[in-house]
Amino acid sequence: IQVFIGGEHETRSVHNMTRLVDAGLRAGVPVMGITAVGKNMVRDAKYFRLACRIIAELGAQYVKTYFVEDGFETVTASCPVPIVMAGGKKLVELEALTMAYNAVQQGAAGVDMGRNIFQSDAPQAMIAAVAAVVHKNMKPKEAFELFNTLKRRATSIGEVVRMARCEQFTHSGHSLRLIEHIRGSCMCTLQNIRTVEQLVHKSLLMEERAGGRWLALFDGDRPVAHCVVFSHHGLAQIEDVATLAAWQRRGFAKRLLEHALELARGDHDTVFIQAEANDWPLGFNARFFLDNRCEGDNFVRR
Repeated sequence: IQVFIGGEHETRSVHNMTRLVDAGLRAGVPVMGITAVGKNMVRDAKYFRLACRIIAELGAQYVKTYFVEDGFETVTASCPVPIVMAGGKKLVELEALTMAYNAVQQGAAGVDMGRNIFQSDAPQAMIAAVAAVVHKNMKPKEAFELFNTLKRRATSIGEVVRMARCEQFTHSGHSLRLIEHIRGSCMCTLQNIRTVEQLVHKSLLMEERAGGRWLALFDGDRPVAHCVVFSHHGLAQIEDVATLAAWQRRGFAKRLLEHALELARGDHDTVFIQAEANDWPLGFNARFFLDNRCEGDNFVRR
């Protein structure tokens, strides 16, 4: 909640905050007080020391305030509760990361950025870079390099999707797309994925393995099933077969495995699926003439 210390509405804003603090204490919810500074007010360490201490002593559990180049460490040192740095206006990424680094090094408990995140060319990359500064003490230049690396990787996702092999077909009344991405594995949780770009992004972030092919079924724009096929000198291994719960028992995994087996047929004399004990129902694998050949539930097709 904003508090206008020294401003026209100081009294009203202080009363609003104290009432909110009382309500928060009853509900067990902490309150963050924000030092709202008018356009005509001086933004210096002297003002912020006063404003932050007043807000803290009136009951706020956290104080959000602006960074100042001269004397910010005195602001954090004089405040009895954690201070969170406000992001303020949009800055170029290196300047924003430098400001966050300096604030944390001078006693801020964290940062609260808005425009410097969502107005960035690569918001996800910027979030990761800021997190590295705050939680790992990464230097601004190193964090900026991380930002650029993640930005380039995110930019390449669209190209990867366009280069991926795509097959359209209808199955169980659904218009599906089967996308084949020859890059590496995509060992991720489908529940957290909503678009093909996110799923390919996950695969790019994972460790690449030679000969890996990622296959995914999409119902519209939603990934509903996926698996990975690895090639090992004449042996093909199928891993990470998964279908979202709402799309199970509709034959999607069957269709995916049929395609995976078709891919392996030409260049491999043995195809196997490795799974944890009791992870694969014997009846399901038997439909593909997969026999349990050894301990550990390794199902092999010859």
